[in-house]
Amino acid sequence: MSTQPRLQPTRRTVLRTAAWTAPAVSIAVAAPAFAAISVDACSVTNPTRNGANFYLSIGCKPGVGAVTSVTIGTRAASWDGTRWHAKMTGVGQIGSTHNVIIRVGQDSVTKTVTFIG
Repeated sequence: MSTQPRLQPTRRTVLRTAAWTAPAVSIAVAAPAFAAISVDACSVTNPTRNGANFYLSIGCKPGVGAVTSVTIGTRAASWDGTRWHAKMTGVGQIGSTHNVIIRVGQDSVTKTVTFIG
């Protein structure tokens, strides 16, 4: 006489699965709070250049949040109280174009900006 494998889950298996499912459901429900910001949510103004120094101002629409960091080209920019600034060496001529990554909280948007100076 052979024994048949049990095809029904035990109560312990059901409870263990339910314990892992609850956190996954709560994380999935929270996900929309971290949706990406739209490309037009923030705008770049006054992109200027003075030698290796690149400057720009950023304005975001109401409700988007505060800009937390900016990257110009491959360099992290710093906030001087008025505008964002990054120093880059070995870059192109006046009117050079670089990607600018604007971070607002956990979200980011990338813009292509031509710096005049």
